Amino acid sequence: MKRDLGAWITLVLGGACGLLAALAALQAIGLGGGVAVLPATPLALEDDLKQPLTQAEFNLPPFTQYVEIAQRPIFNSDRKPRPIEATAAAPAGDAPPPVALNITLLGVLLEADKKIAIFRDNTKSTTLRAKVGMPLPGELSGWTLQELEARKAVFDGGPQQGTAEVKLDVTKAPTGAPPPAPMQSTNAAPPPPPQPGQAIPPGQPGQPGQVSPEEAARQAEVQRIIEQRRAQMRAEAEKMSQQQGQPQ
Repeated sequence: MKRDLGAWITLVLGGACGLLAALAALQAIGLGGGVAVLPATPLALEDDLKQPLTQAEFNLPPFTQYVEIAQRPIFNSDRKPRPIEATAAAPAGDAPPPVALNITLLGVLLEADKKIAIFRDNTKSTTLRAKVGMPLPGELSGWTLQELEARKAVFDGGPQQGTAEVKLDVTKAPTGAPPPAPMQSTNAAPPPPPQPGQAIPPGQPGQPGQVSPEEAARQAEVQRIIEQRRAQMRAEAEKMSQQQGQPQ
């Protein structure tokens, strides 16, 4: 029959206990009694170690002794020197010119925790937005929105471009508004007055005492509504007076 795990654990623990009991019996009869600890006696130092330290001045040898290191650099696999590439920065005059601030301020959002300006890039006809203290996106990243008020925005372009102020143009007509009517020449003869019963063209002022058919119809409709309301009020007043005159 196969023994279960508990029986195997019992046999192992029993064997370990028997081994420890045998070691204890051997120590009891004197096994290991001849081992003793040596006394703690200090060791004597050698005479050379007792001599005081002497400081010797050291100077680096001249640079001429290190010429071979430059001729055969140890960090190159072929031990041959390589020419130093010119990596000097380009002068400031060769740098591309900064992008001009060609934008139109479309709107301003002022709240307690954030201030946002909405503007249009006139060069690309795209609408962008930026917060106070942040640079503008895209090619206009050289400009930073410094201040923002209800009707203007101040941008900082650094020492090369300075500051620029863009105001909100409230006089500009919105997109899709009809163009203004062309101005007539002062030398041109005025249009002839309309005949009685003739409709007045749109946009042309009527003569004194003359109205268009549409205006006459509108006035007649208003007068009819007023008369109808007055008749209704008179009927209600008469009805109330009759009810009050009847005996209870």
